[in-house]
Amino acid sequence: MQSLVELLHGFLVDFISRYWFLGIIVTMALESALVPIPSEIVMPYSGYVAYLNSSLAMVLEATIAGTLGNLLGSLLAYYLGCKVGKPLLLKYGKYLLVTQDKLKCAEKLFSKYGDYAVFFGRLMPAIRTVISFPAGVFKMRLGKFILLTVAGSIPWNTALVLLGYWLGPSWTILEKYFHVLDFVVIAGAIIILAYFLCKLRSPKSCGP
Repeated sequence: MQSLVELLHGFLVDFISRYWFLGIIVTMALESALVPIPSEIVMPYSGYVAYLNSSLAMVLEATIAGTLGNLLGSLLAYYLGCKVGKPLLLKYGKYLLVTQDKLKCAEKLFSKYGDYAVFFGRLMPAIRTVISFPAGVFKMRLGKFILLTVAGSIPWNTALVLLGYWLGPSWTILEKYFHVLDFVVIAGAIIILAYFLCKLRSPKSCGP
């Protein structure tokens, strides 16, 4: 008998195979709207589909679709945070596997790093599905929320799609080493963000 994880895996693979661009948008939107859809299945498999078609254009399509899905789902979670606040999620979040610990971690990240928590939160598997909600609760400016959500989604989705493309039929091994990928992507994002912050604050002191 198949486990729930295996059933979910099979469903996602079949859904992406059937609907491609729209399928990626829908599944990644659900992932960003507090639904526990693992992007480590959706995006690497999308890269594998691109590998089967020997198409780097499909890699770009998958990345765009995943990022657009992230934005749409994040906007829904943001809107819920604005309108219903924290109490409703604490009451019903368990049905979406959104635990109090995950929400508290997201809130702590947001309190410590402010708006940029949305960027970093998009790179953390346990936090990425809930970070948009506290952004809505804290009434973060919508324009900045959209910008940082997209900026945080692009490196994550690009890395997963490319790995799926490069690994080909072995794309499923990513699930076993997902925690390693987390550190690589987060470290890269921090370096990029630090560079741009440095350029903004003191252009002359950070090289040409």
